[in-house]
Formats: sequence, C-alpha cells, structure tokens
Amino acid sequence: DGQLLEVCVGDAATRHAVRLPGDLVALLARHGHTLPDVHLLAATAGPGGFTGLRVGLATVQGLAMALDRRVFVASTLDLLARAAADARPEAPWVGAWMHGMRGEIFTSLHRRGAPGQAALETLVSAWVGSAEATAAQWQAVAPSGAIAVAGDGWPE
Repeated sequence: DGQLLEVCVGDAATRHAVRLPGDLVALLARHGHTLPDVHLLAATAGPGGFTGLRVGLATVQGLAMALDRRVFVASTLDLLARAAADARPEAPWVGAWMHGMRGEIFTSLHRRGAPGQAALETLVSAWVGSAEATAAQWQAVAPSGAIAVAGDGWPE
C-alpha cells in the first residue's frame, strides 16, 4: 500500500544466502504475516555487488515459483533516483551515484517531471565512469539548479 513497514539490516558476518530467507520470514512474522500473505515480490537487478544481487534474485525467483507470485525487478539506480526525488522535492534534477570498483562509479541523472507528476525523465541512463567524467557529463545536461543525489559513491 505504499507504506514502508520496516527496514532490516542483516548481520554482515553471515553470508547473504544463509541469512536472507530467515530474515525475510522473521520480518514478516514481526508484522503478523507469513510468506503466503505476500502478493508481489520485488528485487533489484543492479548495479551492485554480484553476490548480493545473485542471492537476492535467486531467493525471489525461488519464492515466486514456490508461491506462484509475480515479481517486480527494478534498477538500483532508478530506486536511488526516486529516493533522491522524494527527499528533495525542490530539486529540479535528481541523480544516483553508487560506488563501483577501481575508482569508478555507477550513475544516472534524471529531471523531475511537471509539478504534481511522479515520473522522472532519464537524461543520463545507467553509466559507469570516473567521478570527474560523470560531473562533466551531468553539467553538460543539467547546467543550472540543484541536483539531489542519493547513493554511497559521492567523493569525499
């Protein structure tokens, strides 16, 4: 119903594949639900860490098959951009900026739609490169106005 019930952070000392199914069942139980109560499953398709994505997608695929449920798959960058847009409604531009490997970042840049419109227009689709190259690319497409950015890859 568009309402976040809980955020669950797993124990990093335990592998994803070992803890994810139990964490999911426990989260549902805390809210008085079981797996058959879930009508739609969701997962991110990346970018992100290969093992985490693989385990998440495999878990959701297995549950979807066992429960005969539909699956919604979203881009991590699209979800981050949506979070930035929600957090900073006054910013005309929103971006996602995720840490990659070897000094690279994964990014995307979007323009907010017309007032009252929830949609974001993609200006720079999923891209990987250096922070400097990304900043130059963004400046070329969004030359003025605040850019709200979500993600863990912003240079310090």
